[in-house]
Amino acid sequence: MTDVTIYGQQFSNFVRSVELACLFTDVTYQIGHQHQGKDIEWKSEQHLAIHPFSRMPVLLQGDFVLAESVAICQYLALQDPQQRIIADDPQQQAVQLQWALLAAKEIDRGIIRRYLLELVMPTGENGKPDFARMMRNKPDALAVVAVVERQLSKHKYIAGDSLSFADFILLPTLHYSLRLQNDLSIVTPQSIIRDYVASALTLPGVADILNYEGL
Repeated sequence: MTDVTIYGQQFSNFVRSVELACLFTDVTYQIGHQHQGKDIEWKSEQHLAIHPFSRMPVLLQGDFVLAESVAICQYLALQDPQQRIIADDPQQQAVQLQWALLAAKEIDRGIIRRYLLELVMPTGENGKPDFARMMRNKPDALAVVAVVERQLSKHKYIAGDSLSFADFILLPTLHYSLRLQNDLSIVTPQSIIRDYVASALTLPGVADILNYEGL
């Protein structure tokens, strides 16, 4: 596969999902805001041309443009000659896609969009986080964490006993969640999620992506 550009910012959990997919399919990539030698300004007409809702990430590979992290990770998995991160069996592949979609929607929404993001993009007075809002949304975040814990109690990875592209959608979100402390914490010290993330961090290259310091 030819080299690709991931359009977006590395702090994005979904940009990191695509990075993980590139890592495990041996795809050389760069993260940036250029395509075919031209700058693509955030939320510009050019951005709208590569993503229908002007979001990130977007995979840029020559003339091929693909938006949305689940689609990108599945595409990369299918392009891998060894198919190391996607099942051959159609039913198991469908389960992997199911959990990738759940990770990108309900799990991300509960942990990131409606909870943790308040610390990054605060909506409170004087530009400070609205902790009361976070506390109101915390039960939903905890409910999402419980769903993940139930699934991981049955399987080594989120979609079965083999690492898959679904894990790449989920891992950056969970890794972020482990940074929350004290009253904001949503993952207990004994949670299986901590073992899951710790195990992933031992895989070659994963820690370099998830532990990015520019946050």
